[in-house]
Amino acid sequence: MSPEALLSRIKGGLIVSCQADPGDPLDDPAIIAALAKAAELGGAVAIRAEGAANIRAVKQAVSVPVIGLCKKRYPDSPIYITPTLNDALAVASAGADVIALDATERRRPGGLTLASFVRALKQRGLLLMADVSCLEEGVAAAALGFDLIGTTLSGYVSPDGTAPTEPDLALVAMLNRALGQSVPIIAEGRIWTPAQAVEALECGAFAVVVGTAITRPGAITRRIAHAMARYTGLQRRAAVGIDLGGTRTLVGLGSFGGDLLHETAFATPWRKGMAAVVERVGDAVQRLLRTSGVSAQAVGVAATGRVDVEGGTVVGGVPLAPDYFGFPLRDQLSQRIGLPAHVENDANAAAFAEYQRLSPPRPARFLMVTIGTGVGGGIIFNGELVRGAGNAGEIGHICVRKGGRRCKCGARGCLETYVSRQVLAKEVRRLVRRGIIQLPQHCQRLDADDLMALFLQGMPEIERLVDSQLDFLACGLQSLINTIDPEVIVIGGEISRLREHLLNRLRSRLAYPAKIKCAELENRAGAIGAAQLALAHLL
Repeated sequence: MSPEALLSRIKGGLIVSCQADPGDPLDDPAIIAALAKAAELGGAVAIRAEGAANIRAVKQAVSVPVIGLCKKRYPDSPIYITPTLNDALAVASAGADVIALDATERRRPGGLTLASFVRALKQRGLLLMADVSCLEEGVAAAALGFDLIGTTLSGYVSPDGTAPTEPDLALVAMLNRALGQSVPIIAEGRIWTPAQAVEALECGAFAVVVGTAITRPGAITRRIAHAMARYTGLQRRAAVGIDLGGTRTLVGLGSFGGDLLHETAFATPWRKGMAAVVERVGDAVQRLLRTSGVSAQAVGVAATGRVDVEGGTVVGGVPLAPDYFGFPLRDQLSQRIGLPAHVENDANAAAFAEYQRLSPPRPARFLMVTIGTGVGGGIIFNGELVRGAGNAGEIGHICVRKGGRRCKCGARGCLETYVSRQVLAKEVRRLVRRGIIQLPQHCQRLDADDLMALFLQGMPEIERLVDSQLDFLACGLQSLINTIDPEVIVIGGEISRLREHLLNRLRSRLAYPAKIKCAELENRAGAIGAAQLALAHLL
């Protein structure tokens, strides 16, 4: 088959890799050929097969091109995809239309160079596919005259032997930019879903190879069984959940099912610095573990501000302590308590806990808004928190009035400058100073309990203040509804105590109907979510 004919048949299509590990029940030429025929009937434009016997059987079963290879180990080389010239010629003799071989920079058996290997095969008029692991190897393979270049070995030649779980679409894009005009780029490796295959085409792939996800039931079974075992394991474990609040820290022992088994709370010593906070939290955790007798496997922290989840630090927001930003919170807590730790934004942690609280099947698009000293929130798509680079879900900083009140974030008109307990308390005090209302003796502090009590007493002036806040809240929610179309919206924080009083007023202010409910976990949501996320991150 000429290069032109081959390329015209496979462009934009799916190549199915039909292979089986030695000893696998499917490791039989007749079975491999049946898999290949089924793939062809399903729309495969080519088959990738290993071993001369399998290649011959596949060639007899299908009419599409066959990319052949040989997997063999040699003591003097780590290369095992068509390592030697004799292996390549055996693949060609079996009828392969294209020969795939390792084109990495590693030593080949017998010291044969890749250049001489390619030259010998090209002299015989054979079409070659280079399996590479990086951009530099792809560029070198193109210079040697390979007809196709695949990302097959990306992630499999690292010194530590670890392999990633996601396809290397970045490498596909880089190879396409560098070589796509001259050599077709084939995306291969860890592609599991239709969406990933389409994304590979978007990144410039000429064609896409999928193997394990289609033709290896053992691997597919292990993948599903692992997910189920992970879920079962989560149900049996407990973790420490820590909600670092602006004034109060809650420490609890939580299960993945959302139960807070034991808890304690104390004033957070922010003014003394983060080392003092870690020491105080560590003491509380150790005491709780000792008195409860519960064995915890991890520590989860719900922290206010923009969180670098990978680094385990808070990198923005309101500096609760002088050294709050950049402090190695995860590492210091892990060292102090002796357990692996995970740090999450507090609103995200609360959103995750409330999301897990919903009865399955859970919504694909979920939104939670928390209202307390400010406005926080969390967005969940298909069971995963939307974090962005750490600043996604900052609902309190949606602009609801251009050029409005200045926010602590530096912007103007943010939602939380009009909606919060602090704003409501400030406006109530203004009415008191002007003599418009008088506060009952038991409501002088104007904390959350006082404010909710004043509203429920039916004072018209308080109702108007709350309604004004709800106008702004509805404005922010409407923008989010129009943007992400959440199936469920949960309102949390102190205002959620108003329950139906709140929901009825809020629904009437929205232009489109939405399913809105109040949070169930109240001020425990952050600690519970932190524990759940720590367990999920651990497994």
